[in-house]
Amino acid sequence: MKKGMIEGYSVLEAVESLSGIAELTAERLKKYQGSAKKEKGFPWLNFESKEYTLEKIKEIFGVLGAYCKEIVKNKAKLKDGSTEQGIHSMIQLAKEAATVLNRHKHLWDSGLKDPNIHALKEYQELLEIYEKKFSKKKSLELKKAWSEKIGNESIELESREIKELEAIKQDLHYELLCLQKEDGKRFFNRDLLRHLKLVHDFERLLVVEYAEDPFLKMRKIQDVEIFASSKEIKGEMLPFTSHLVEEKASLDSEFYRNLSFSVYALLLATSHHNLSEKGGKKDCLSYFRDFGGYLSKSFTSSDYQVYSHTPWLDLDVSIQNKILLAYDLCLRFFVHSGTRDQMMGFIKTLMNPQDFPVPQHKKGASPLWGALVSYYKYAEEKLKNYPNGPLFKALDDLVDPAKNGFNPLEQENYPRTLYCTHNERFKTNILRMPSPTQQVSIHKAEISPLFETFIVALRQLKNGQNFLLINLQDRTSWQEHARCQALENLPSQPHIVEALEVCTFAKKTPFYHQTEEYQDESSAKEFKEELQEQILQAEAYGFYFSKNMEEKYLKTFAKECIALIHEHFFAKKGVLSRRNRQDFVEIFYFFLTLKLLDTLQPTQTSFTCKDGVDTGAMASAGFFGFIKLFSEDFTWSLEEEDFFLWMCFSSALQLRERLVGVEEYERVLNALETLDMALSLHRKEIIKAFEALYGYRIFKNLSVQEKTA
Repeated sequence: MKKGMIEGYSVLEAVESLSGIAELTAERLKKYQGSAKKEKGFPWLNFESKEYTLEKIKEIFGVLGAYCKEIVKNKAKLKDGSTEQGIHSMIQLAKEAATVLNRHKHLWDSGLKDPNIHALKEYQELLEIYEKKFSKKKSLELKKAWSEKIGNESIELESREIKELEAIKQDLHYELLCLQKEDGKRFFNRDLLRHLKLVHDFERLLVVEYAEDPFLKMRKIQDVEIFASSKEIKGEMLPFTSHLVEEKASLDSEFYRNLSFSVYALLLATSHHNLSEKGGKKDCLSYFRDFGGYLSKSFTSSDYQVYSHTPWLDLDVSIQNKILLAYDLCLRFFVHSGTRDQMMGFIKTLMNPQDFPVPQHKKGASPLWGALVSYYKYAEEKLKNYPNGPLFKALDDLVDPAKNGFNPLEQENYPRTLYCTHNERFKTNILRMPSPTQQVSIHKAEISPLFETFIVALRQLKNGQNFLLINLQDRTSWQEHARCQALENLPSQPHIVEALEVCTFAKKTPFYHQTEEYQDESSAKEFKEELQEQILQAEAYGFYFSKNMEEKYLKTFAKECIALIHEHFFAKKGVLSRRNRQDFVEIFYFFLTLKLLDTLQPTQTSFTCKDGVDTGAMASAGFFGFIKLFSEDFTWSLEEEDFFLWMCFSSALQLRERLVGVEEYERVLNALETLDMALSLHRKEIIKAFEALYGYRIFKNLSVQEKTA
C-alpha cells in the first residue's frame, strides 16, 4: 500500500515536520542552508521560494485538520483515551511550531497583508475542530485522568515525546520501547505510541492511490525460510526423540516437560500444513518461536540447574540422554545454515538491477562496488513510496506480549551460519547472531540461557570446539553498556572458561566515524598515533580484548599493521582525507580480525551487534569480501555476489522492514573498493608484506565459502 496522502503529505510526515519546525533555530537554518544534504525535518523549506514554503506550511496544518475530522467520524476511536491524548499532544506541537514560524517570517512571508501563521485558514480550521470536538471541559477531565494514569507527566511532556518520532523512524534505539529506566518507568509513553499506530491506521482511510506494499509478503517469506530451517534442525533426530517423549513418568520434571514441548513445537514447524500460505491459525514461524521459548525455559528450570551442577557420571542414563538431546537442539538452533532462496528473490525484485545501467567504476576496482551503491539508491527511492517500516515494526511490538523486554534470540531474530573461512592453520564458521542477551531494564542485562547452553554444548558435543564473539556494541554508551558488560564477563564463568572469547571493537565512537574532535585532523602521522593508542588503551576508547590477547602482542601487531596499511593502501600520504581515515580504520579492523582468528583458533565466530541488522550484518559481509579479495581464488562468481548482497540486506529487510544503514553499508563498500584497487595493481607485493605480520604464509590456500544446508 502506498502512503496515505493528502495533497502530498502523510499524517506522520506532517507530525514529523511540525517536530522539526518546533526545534528550528538560526544555527540549524544556517547549517541546513550550507549543507549539500538536506537535514531531516525540513522538507517543507525552500530558501529560493517563499511561496513554496508557505504552501507547504499550509499543507501541514491542512493534513492534521483532515486527520482530526476522520477521528471525529469514528466514535469508538474518539472515546479512546490514547487517541484523545495524542490529539492534544499534536495540537500542542502545532502551537509551538506556529510560534516558531512567526519568529522566522523571512522564510515564508512574501508580502502578505497579515503575515501571521495564526491567521492562516488551515491553522484556524485545525484549532476550530479541536475546540469544538475536544472541549476545554473534556480536555481538563482527560488531563486529570491522564495524570492519574501516568503520574506527573504533562501534555508538554507528551509533545516532547512526539519530537522523538524521528529517532524511532530512523530505528536508532527501538529497543528502548521495550525497556525500563533504572527507576522502573518507561522511556516512552506506551499509550502515546499506540496513538501513533492509530495515525497509521487512519492514514489507510485517507489513501488516494494504492500500490502493493512489498513488505506484505515478508511474513510468508520468513515462514518458508523457518520451515526449511526447522527441517534442517530436526535432521535425523526423530527416532532418537520418540522414546523420550513417551516417558510419562518424567512429566513431573519441569526440564523434561519444556524439552518435550520444544520438540513438539519444532515438529509442528516442520509440517508444510502449517505454512502461512495454507491459511492455518498458527504458522511455522510461530511454532519455531515456541520451540526456542520452550527450549530456553528448559535450561532455566530448577531441575536442570540441579543436573548441571551434578557430575556427569552421577546422572541417570535417561537424564543424560535428555540433556544431550537438549544440547543437540540448542547447538543446531545456532549453527544451522538455512536457506536464502526466498529472501534473495525479494531483494532482487526490490532492487531490480535490470532497470538501470551499471555505473562507471574506479580504475582497477571491480564494477561490483559501484553497482552495489546504485542498487541501494534505487531501492531507497522505491521504498519511499511505502509506510515507514521501522516505526510500525516498533509500534507492532507494543501489542506483542512476547516483546516485553529486549531478548532478540526469543523474538524472531534467529542465529544461523553464514560462511566458512579457512587456510592451512585455522578454520572457522562465521555466524549471524544478535546480542545473546536479555533485558527488562536498561541498566542490567543477562546472558540468554540459549547462548550460555550453546557454548557448553560446543565443548561437550563437538570435542572441545570454541567460540569467538566479536562484540560491535558500544560499551561507552548508556544504551548498550549493560549488554557489553554481560558479554565481556561471561568467559570468566567456570563452566564457560576456555570455550568462549569475547573481544569488543569500537564501531560507534567519534574516532571510528572521524567526527567531533577528529573530523578536521588530516595529519597521517597524528591519525596513526591515535589509532595505535586506541588499541593500546583499549577499554578507555571502547575496545575490549580477551585475556589471551596480551597487550605486548597487540602493541607489536597494531604498530606494524598500521604502518603497512599506510604504505600499501594510502601511498604513505602525509595528509589523509576523512574518507581515507575511515577506510583506514575499516581495513585495520579486517586485519585485526584475521589476527584474532589465527591466534585464538575459534571454530565458530560471530560479528555481533545489538540485533545483527546493521553493524553486525555489514561486518560479516565485509569480512567475507576481505577474505575473498585476499584468497587465491579472488574472482567473484555471480553466486558470491548474490550472497554478499543477501548478507548486506536480508536482516534489515526481514526484521526492520528497511534497508541496512547507509553509513554502515558505504563504510564497508568503500574499504573493500580501496583494497580491491590496490590489490589489482600490486597483489604479490601486498600479500608478501602482510604475511610478515602473521609469521607464515597466511594467505596460502585461504578461502571462503557460503554454508548451505
